[in-house]
Amino acid sequence: MSLYLGGGRSAWVLPQGAAVSGKNWGGFRAAMEGKIAEYWDLKRLPFPWTPACVAITGHGGGEITRTYAKRGGHKIGDGDRWASARAKIKRVRRKAFTARKSRWLDSEGRLPVRHGASLQPAPLIRIGRVTGVSGGITSFETHASHKRPWSGLGSLKGAVPSGYVKDTIISTYVFPFVARCNKTIIPVEGGAWDPGRKNSGYWRDACALYEKNRGVGPSNPKTLEDCIDHNGKLMRQLGGAGGHRVVYNAVGDVLYAARIGAGVIGGVGVCVVSADTASEALFLAGILNAPCLLDAYLSTRRSDRNFHLHFWGAIPIPRYDKSDGDHAELARLARRAESIASSVKLVDSPLKSKGLIRGALAGVLGEIDEVASRILPDYVEKDGG
Repeated sequence: MSLYLGGGRSAWVLPQGAAVSGKNWGGFRAAMEGKIAEYWDLKRLPFPWTPACVAITGHGGGEITRTYAKRGGHKIGDGDRWASARAKIKRVRRKAFTARKSRWLDSEGRLPVRHGASLQPAPLIRIGRVTGVSGGITSFETHASHKRPWSGLGSLKGAVPSGYVKDTIISTYVFPFVARCNKTIIPVEGGAWDPGRKNSGYWRDACALYEKNRGVGPSNPKTLEDCIDHNGKLMRQLGGAGGHRVVYNAVGDVLYAARIGAGVIGGVGVCVVSADTASEALFLAGILNAPCLLDAYLSTRRSDRNFHLHFWGAIPIPRYDKSDGDHAELARLARRAESIASSVKLVDSPLKSKGLIRGALAGVLGEIDEVASRILPDYVEKDGG
């Protein structure tokens, strides 16, 4: 950048999550001695598909110095030109949030939350298309991958006992109040590997293909089963796979959450929370999806710029109290939102699906914000959201 902009200042509109992340866009920030001096936060403005920011080069500490929001009563379309949009936005004051622990942590600091399992590599275990079910056997074609070394495998064909085909969820398909499941081959029964799994010809072949193609680094799991259950995340999750649970995306720029059914397994990039009752699960989904709390959730992200478990130690999310009128009202609104979101016809693109769901939920999300702002008033940005 110094070659063309030496001695001057420049500004670039970028996806906010990528621009300020610890890993992505590093080359952009470092190239030609171009230092990002400050960022303007535009995530409340409706840039198409993703929250945006303005990255400004020059001298500075690389902090967010301004936040802009849409003026009340105005609508900004994805295709609006700047000349039309500039009169509809305003600069707002950034609010500092005081870190306070959630009531979901127990006396020893433990959470009823499990990280999603690896569930990789896709060409070996993720089903792209079920081609038939007969006599307790499911036939399928697997999901091809563009990532090396698995890209050379393409899509595989096979058949396994139908009990090995599990509903799983990855972060890409967690939407507001609803999640889309994938089908994945995981030969487990009763919270453990099925002792008879090696009788499956497909599973034997998949294990052999993994060992033939896996990397040779010391950190690479040696077997397919070690890879799927990397760091014990699968087996720990299976212990609580029943009951009432909520899944949320551990990665991304916007927090989404949805209830999931018994037996569904969380996969790459998600966290799964166990709740005591259906009402508590609905209440939690409402709190996590409330747009008015997004700034607070975002403020807890650390150098990895992802949600993970960070906000549980910084935002005092309460446990559900059925005697609290606001808690009961939020659970009721979340059930309504869940019904609306479930009726939306999703499309192949996850981004477009999220947009369709948010559009359908526009009215009820406003009501959810009203209740959530009473439950956590100190964690709401008052100037828009």
